[in-house]
Amino acid sequence: MNVQYPVKDLGAALNLLNPNAEPEIFESNLYVNLDKARGDDFLNMIFFQLGVDEQRKIFNPKTSYVKILLTGHRGSGKSIELQRILYNLKHLYLPVYINIEKQLLKLSAVEPEEIYQLLVIELMQSLSDYGISFSEKNFRKITDYWFTETTVNDKQSTSAKIEIGAEAEVGINMFILKLRTFLKTLNTAQSEQTNEVRRKIKLNIGSIIQNLNSELSILEPQLKEKGYNGFLFVLDGTEKLDYQLAVRILIQDAHIFNEINGNFILASPVLGLYDIHAGQAFFNQQILPMVKLNDGNIDDFKSIVTKRVDEATFFPSGTLNCIAKKSGGSIRILLELAYNYLLYSAYKKDSNDALKSTLYEMGLSYYRKLDTSHKEILKSENKEYNFGDEKVKEMLFGLVLLAQNGKAIINPLVQPFLDNSENYLCD
Repeated sequence: MNVQYPVKDLGAALNLLNPNAEPEIFESNLYVNLDKARGDDFLNMIFFQLGVDEQRKIFNPKTSYVKILLTGHRGSGKSIELQRILYNLKHLYLPVYINIEKQLLKLSAVEPEEIYQLLVIELMQSLSDYGISFSEKNFRKITDYWFTETTVNDKQSTSAKIEIGAEAEVGINMFILKLRTFLKTLNTAQSEQTNEVRRKIKLNIGSIIQNLNSELSILEPQLKEKGYNGFLFVLDGTEKLDYQLAVRILIQDAHIFNEINGNFILASPVLGLYDIHAGQAFFNQQILPMVKLNDGNIDDFKSIVTKRVDEATFFPSGTLNCIAKKSGGSIRILLELAYNYLLYSAYKKDSNDALKSTLYEMGLSYYRKLDTSHKEILKSENKEYNFGDEKVKEMLFGLVLLAQNGKAIINPLVQPFLDNSENYLCD
């Protein structure tokens, strides 16, 4: 079904503004280029490191594998920019996109071993999608490490193990489907078998990588025949993981990604990872700048919303401008505010009342995260926040402070609560 954008239907508008939804922004022409507002150095550097010139052609054929860490504030649009990179390079590199948040059901229970399993599954899925033939038998050398004998009476996972390990060929797609099912079962069950599988993968990670690299090497001639310069793995969603887990993946176990024979771009929240120096030997770091709002670029920023939904239908004059300003330049907050405003305006007759309720409720949700020491830091006369301070990190991670290219500002939604003001609207 062809959708005409911007939409005028409330249900469609809510779906498109939901920050957790993932519309096909490139296929639907919904992408908004914010390079003018924040620069494109990060993008050009990533392309350059991958041997790609401004005409999106390979100028430097692969001589080594590149590992890039794209860091940025939560809500800065890293996921969208990763999709943009893949969209621009999918004719040059075979893309393997791994979205942890979307593809693993229980993020609070995720461990690195599930991510390594997911990486192999998505590799097989991409090979299948792009018509690259591969040996299921060879991949079983990798996936056999996922299964282990257990005394736990887990009928569902045991059944999956037996079916996957059967000698009869069930087809590549069925093989991938069963692996996905098994992984989700392990991720959500949190049984003794889950821990046993994790231990086995961790213990045998060297052999797993060796078998994976062997298969990647076998596949490379096919990639060259189709015009690809190699594999490009993109790992998104790490910012939704527990901080300590992110540290383990991106610092302590960074060598694992470094040992895989493929190019990698991994997304990471910049907050809390200023101590990432231990991982810099493995990653080339690129920072995605936050959008700094001013009169010259606020219309571009607003178009993230107005490309999707009709402004005149849903937002009275000045309303969306205020929402954009109150977002502080965070794309996630912009979408959340627009989404919540539509919910309030659906039953509140007064548009100002709907806007005030939207800004008040979101501001309060951030303010409630603060303890006394947080508030003292925010209310101090010195606004040069130390990003290495644990309390500041907490506020940055919680979007109470917004990191804007080396500086931090108080989230505009929070400021009225610090001022004991009831003026939640824009001046």
